Amino acid sequence: MTVADGDCYKVAGLACFDHGLRKDDSFRVVHGDVDGQGDLSGVRFGHAWIEVGDVVFDASNGKATVMRSEQYYEIGGIQTPTKYTREEAIGNMSRTKTFGPWLDAKGKT
Repeated sequence: MTVADGDCYKVAGLACFDHGLRKDDSFRVVHGDVDGQGDLSGVRFGHAWIEVGDVVFDASNGKATVMRSEQYYEIGGIQTPTKYTREEAIGNMSRTKTFGPWLDAKGKT
């Protein structure tokens, strides 16, 4: 698998419409650069996941990863993720007609 094969941005974006997750005000769509694992070891790339409070949910590529954000960030070498509320994520999806990433070269959405 290559980075281009991933579905992380779509999976994270669609989670905004999950009725169960919608009830929690701490829900965030998160975008950040991560260090690849397994076949992607040594490759750094953009990635998307969901956080509710301090718990990460990463269902990209058929996975079902659930762990504390501190551990997830350490494993992935994540340093400065961008976190979006549900409303911000839906607004960005509507405006850009994409699931992400939404930041331009200057770090603005």
